[in-house]
Amino acid sequence: MDENQQDQETNTPDNRPEMTGKVSLIDVFIDSNTEDSSDSNSSSSEVKVDSILVIARMASGSSNVTVSGISHYITCSRGEEGNGELVLVHGALADSAPSELDDTPLTGESELTAGQNFQFTVQLGDCAAAVGDDLDMRMTVEGGAETLASLEVDSTTVGKSIA
Repeated sequence: MDENQQDQETNTPDNRPEMTGKVSLIDVFIDSNTEDSSDSNSSSSEVKVDSILVIARMASGSSNVTVSGISHYITCSRGEEGNGELVLVHGALADSAPSELDDTPLTGESELTAGQNFQFTVQLGDCAAAVGDDLDMRMTVEGGAETLASLEVDSTTVGKSIA
């Protein structure tokens, strides 16, 4: 890089808006499961994970982030391999029973500070997962960054980590 270009980059004001925060995932656990019969004429059934408990932390440097400014998205593929459809389940953190790790409830107006740990429950709905299924999770902070995670369901046992 020539010296003139380097000077311009060093002396140019940064006009990008400041990011408010980012969520870091610490772990994801199976919160509940249900036994689901594959069809009404069959005696076979499959246990599926229908909710997950997410343990997260506000990344360092995060500021002015309220619970209502965070959203989560789960995507999964349903149907036959090669002919499946992408399914999206999404929600606001404020509607997902957010709390401190000691179970003290957080409201939509609660401010989360850098380094603060919290937990919340995600109902998987149409993305209820069986052993062998993969889920993609995305968390967004309004005015901030996105966090992506791949979740592999290798068990349907409540309390088992899938992160």
